[in-house]
Amino acid sequence: MSFCAQGQATTNSPYSFYGLGDRVSEGMVRSISMGDTKYAISDAFHLNPSNPASYSNLKTTSFNIALHYQVNNLTSNAGTQRYDVAGMRYFGLGMPISKRFGAALGLTPMTQMGYDMDATGATENESVRSIYTGEGGLSRVFIGLSYELLTDSVQSLRVGSNLSYIFGPLEYNSQTRFPENSSTFTSFRRTRYNLSDISADFGVQYRRDLARKRHLDRYVIVGATYNLGGDMRTRSEVFAGSLDGNIIKDTVVFTQDTGNTYIPHRFGGGVGMEFYNRNTKRRLFINADVEYGAWSQMTRLGENQNLQDSWRTAFGMEFTPDDDAIRGLFKIMSYRAGAHYGKTYLNVNNQDIFDYGITFGLGIPLVKSKSAYARSSSINISYEFGERAYDNTGLISEQYSNFLVGIVLTPSFWDRWFQKRKIN
Repeated sequence: MSFCAQGQATTNSPYSFYGLGDRVSEGMVRSISMGDTKYAISDAFHLNPSNPASYSNLKTTSFNIALHYQVNNLTSNAGTQRYDVAGMRYFGLGMPISKRFGAALGLTPMTQMGYDMDATGATENESVRSIYTGEGGLSRVFIGLSYELLTDSVQSLRVGSNLSYIFGPLEYNSQTRFPENSSTFTSFRRTRYNLSDISADFGVQYRRDLARKRHLDRYVIVGATYNLGGDMRTRSEVFAGSLDGNIIKDTVVFTQDTGNTYIPHRFGGGVGMEFYNRNTKRRLFINADVEYGAWSQMTRLGENQNLQDSWRTAFGMEFTPDDDAIRGLFKIMSYRAGAHYGKTYLNVNNQDIFDYGITFGLGIPLVKSKSAYARSSSINISYEFGERAYDNTGLISEQYSNFLVGIVLTPSFWDRWFQKRKIN
């Protein structure tokens, strides 16, 4: 089977003009549907690159892939407008190496930029139309390793790290157009940055069994990650001139330069509680996260980007009616929901831009796939509704809806992925 997919995620948001563009969650569909909580999630079959310490908890090789569809509704004093975009969201492969080691690799987006705006005005009795467009975004290819430092019947402690190669272009275009009967040519300016470098992040997870209450098992999980940040190699190109129709009439500026873009450090942490009823086989997982980024320190080619420090809180939960069920759709599914709220790194017209959203999702195990474990392969669906700049007078209000569909595939009963052959 072959298919064509868009490798670079795109968006249509005027706020993606700032910084590195709109930040994209690096979580998988399961964690996104739980309010995008991810630091304390450690699953035996789902990959979680947001905290590399989780890899050593994998029980079997797991391939994860997802597609996304996004709808943006923009509202301002000038009216409303809707944009739709779709593409591939991520893919990743995780595998247990030994009893205590786990590894993973994959590709996920980091930021996405896309906007198309125009404004009209007048100069010297002539109407002028200014058009601003942009596109691009950053992605990362990662490879990670995790090790279980401590494990016994009551507790476990895991550590891990991702080594990532971050790359991508950011392109800003502007044009100033005059009426067709004007003797003045259209002027244009294109600024393009190509960023690429290596980065690393570290994670830790601690899980402990709490005292049992009759038939109820209880567990607590604490997780945290730290991203080093640092300088990224940046190549810039500025091209400006005039146009006669679509033909370049004159070149005014053409410069190329190299330098660095400083991406600041970020860290996040979370805590989760898991409850399992041994009689009814019901399972409930509740999770809460907090994260912080020192984005006010970001610079590009030595220039401060006038961003601000960001923070974000999130809460999510997952409920499985029967953890051992192999038939009955409503019994085997996992039901997920969550919410998030935070301050972005944007400050527009001296107003902070806040972001909030609610999420819902389903996990549908492919119990008839003859996978290595009955519930290891699954289809995961997530829906997120959110809003930005909702209470800032004079700014563009943005409502967005994100639909995600992901597939988790593990070896089937007759497959032997990454398993050593043994001859008696």
